[in-house]
Amino acid sequence: MGEVFGDADMLRRYCGAKADGLHLVFLFKTLGMRFSGRGVRAVIAEFERAFPEPFSPTYVFGNHDRPRFIHRLDLHHEKAKLLAMLQLTVRGVPFIYYGEEIGMRHHEIPLHEGLDPVAARYRFVPRWLVGFLRTRGILLNRDECRLPMRWDDGPNAGFAPATAQPWLPVPAESPSLNVAAQQGDPASLLSCYRGLLALRREIPALHCGALDLREDSALPAAVVAYRRTCAGETVDVFLNFGGREVELDLAEHAGRALYSNRTGEVEAAVARRTLGAYEGVVLFDRR
Repeated sequence: MGEVFGDADMLRRYCGAKADGLHLVFLFKTLGMRFSGRGVRAVIAEFERAFPEPFSPTYVFGNHDRPRFIHRLDLHHEKAKLLAMLQLTVRGVPFIYYGEEIGMRHHEIPLHEGLDPVAARYRFVPRWLVGFLRTRGILLNRDECRLPMRWDDGPNAGFAPATAQPWLPVPAESPSLNVAAQQGDPASLLSCYRGLLALRREIPALHCGALDLREDSALPAAVVAYRRTCAGETVDVFLNFGGREVELDLAEHAGRALYSNRTGEVEAAVARRTLGAYEGVVLFDRR
């Protein structure tokens, strides 16, 4: 796995002319991808062009150097669920930074309190500029996105015993932003990730199939649609990146199973379906 830099064509060169170089490279373009049908389609099309089989693209929305991606989504968990569906159904390798599956946030830590060597180097930078750079995806104190994983709502968030002092602080947070609170809630972000991971394991076309990006003028502009195929198996994915409901004509999918990131349940596809704001569905054939 290479942390290398350049445009998509340059990055592909690191993988070797015959896929005999690096197995994978981080494609950081997704860190700044626009949350819109047009923006997402453009990124998928670029990655598919630059990384055809046997190469594989990668999808990453956050890491240990950048502000938590939930903040780019205005702390909107339904948007986060939609990006999780994209990441776990599109062709490529998903990289999930710890805590993304529960919507962990970054918390402002003044530079003079930072343990990060970058924070120590830039302690002279005024606070207003630190905040401005943060809104542009640049952290001068990377401790802010590296805080302890939140396992429960107890002392130290379950990361360490109550009597211990973790290397980085455990700031107060909403009682729902931890694993214990979300694992029993079918509507939680964590349950969405778990449901999608189970679906990805179960359906070969989702973890090893080819991808055909649909450019259908009949589809609403906010909807991104693609088909995954593997050994005669076909899976269709529809993702609504808009804040309004849209109507989908699913007549050709009658009788197939449908999974929604909103309900987390499998149901029978119908001829027409209202796709909610930030909702995604996967249509597949039951075994």
